[in-house]
Amino acid sequence: MGLIELDKIEPGMVLAKPVYSHLGALLLKEGKTLTEKELLILESWKIKEIDIEGVESSENKDQMFSGQLGKDEIDKIEAEIDAKFSSVPQDNMEHPDMAVKVMMEIKKIVKTIKVESLLEEKKHGIR
Repeated sequence: MGLIELDKIEPGMVLAKPVYSHLGALLLKEGKTLTEKELLILESWKIKEIDIEGVESSENKDQMFSGQLGKDEIDKIEAEIDAKFSSVPQDNMEHPDMAVKVMMEIKKIVKTIKVESLLEEKKHGIR
């Protein structure tokens, strides 16, 4: 399973984990085959990404910066960020608490900034 951005989800994909609203209400159960109707529901609740069956998170990670950074470089950045965010539960779908969701979003932003910074350093020959 892997987190996929909502705009990349297609009808027929199957949820690997339940989806909760920002208020903690269950929107869709695990195993639900998505239709256009469910995608509209998720969009209306401002859900940004969901776990989909059959998609590995490493595939998702490789797609994000494919050809720009090596897997080892991305893994190193993730390990560093994971260490800094070790007290935050790693799965926001199972922890619908708003504070946890906020911390998970911050973690994603930190990763993006670190990756972009490394790309800039490589571009200018710093690394």
